[in-house]
Amino acid sequence: MLWLKALDRSLGEWVAQLRVAPAASKEHRRTLRDVRSTVSKLLPTVILTFDSSTVGSHLSTLANYYSVFIFFLHAIPSDVVRSVRLYTQLQSMLRFKESSNQTARRVYFEAWSAAATIIALNLRRALEGCGSSATRVVELLVECDTTATDAVIPADVKDYYSALKMAIGGWSESLNVVVFECAASSQQAVGGDMAPAAALWGLADYAMMYLTRVLTSAAIAEHTPTVLLLVLAALKSPSVLRLATGSEAIAHPSMHIPLLKRLMAVLGAWQRAVTATEQTDTRASVVDSAFNGGETAVAAIDNNGGGEDSQMDFA
Repeated sequence: MLWLKALDRSLGEWVAQLRVAPAASKEHRRTLRDVRSTVSKLLPTVILTFDSSTVGSHLSTLANYYSVFIFFLHAIPSDVVRSVRLYTQLQSMLRFKESSNQTARRVYFEAWSAAATIIALNLRRALEGCGSSATRVVELLVECDTTATDAVIPADVKDYYSALKMAIGGWSESLNVVVFECAASSQQAVGGDMAPAAALWGLADYAMMYLTRVLTSAAIAEHTPTVLLLVLAALKSPSVLRLATGSEAIAHPSMHIPLLKRLMAVLGAWQRAVTATEQTDTRASVVDSAFNGGETAVAAIDNNGGGEDSQMDFA
């Protein structure tokens, strides 16, 4: 723990230096170089693979790597995160498809949920900085409007949204591997041992559980624009569509029901977000109507010249 405290102190110093130094200055570039050097030394330089015989001590190495990654992602400003391409490194720490160790895969999904939550939280803060134009910014992001200028969609919003899509894409790709293995294992186990297939379906359920955990995070769930972007990105995932409509789901309903419940939770988050948007729009309309009505009343009083003869009867 001592090295982690020392790292935290160094990060604090780096962040302070980056905030003070101008973006194009030598000091700023030197600090970024120090951060890149530290990250490259702490994170693995090879992609790890774990089979079913991997012992717990080796799995803890993977967990430690993910912990360091999440620590940097949480502590370092967004420009540093983009510079060192930390999220790309998260995807490359584990050779997911070739790793038959389901515990290692679960560690990946858990680390992914922490990283996605941090990215979504930063996206929320960036959207909140847009003020009343946040809804329009979200519409442009969803529409993939490339003609939108930076004045409409701030650079930090674009960056965090791109990172969020990359995060959902990595989750979807890994989940798709699991779903494909679920189908193959279920077909091979016809009339035989269903334990391997059940373990894979359980892993798919685990992946969906962590997606819903990101959506229900206290830091995100109350912010409608971020929830909408998260759910849309997830529902566009081919792996989610296959979970909902795949033929293997009909063949093994008992293993598929928990996954359907997870999917319904995602749709529930979507419903709540849409309802909140509609209520906000309705309230804004009511306020506008009341404001316009007030202006009309004031105009009537002005036209009557005010005074005692223009008193209105509210009885």
